[in-house]
Amino acid sequence: MRKIYRPKKKYHLKRLCHNPKIHLSEIDTSLILDMSELFEGFDGSSEEKSRNFDGIETWEMDNVRNFSNMFYESNFNHPIESWSVGNARNMAGMFSHTPFNQPLNSWDVSSVENMDEMFANSKFNHPLDSWKLLAMREKPKDMFLNSAFQGSLEFFSTITPKQCQTYYLEKKWSKKLHSLFYKNMKGIL
Repeated sequence: MRKIYRPKKKYHLKRLCHNPKIHLSEIDTSLILDMSELFEGFDGSSEEKSRNFDGIETWEMDNVRNFSNMFYESNFNHPIESWSVGNARNMAGMFSHTPFNQPLNSWDVSSVENMDEMFANSKFNHPLDSWKLLAMREKPKDMFLNSAFQGSLEFFSTITPKQCQTYYLEKKWSKKLHSLFYKNMKGIL
């Protein structure tokens, strides 16, 4: 299907996605950086909360950085393994509370920093053996909490100790600088 719509901002995209007359394959998503909460709550419980996801597999995702809670509490279960998500930074809660159970092993998630609760309370149960968590600074919290996932967690070993050490040092210095700033501000105020 030909691309008819080319939204520049997330709220434009959200309006298009909430219009059941627009087929998702008609939307050019190449300018979108943030898809967080885009289909949140689309659980099919009413006409306003229903969506046919056909065509979403054609979306261009090269520029998207934020996928957090994109499908949270929806009835999403569509094949999207072809998406290019190499620039993604945040996938927290992306498929949380969904029936999603499609392969994603070909995704490049090496830039993702947050996968907390990504598949929590989902039906997801596919291998993720090829995933490399190179930007991750600590093990994702509750990534598979109450999910159907039975696969190997070996991909967690791609989080390097150096990454974790750098993260904790940054965190420690950030707290110290924050504390010093407020101490100095008290003297000025």
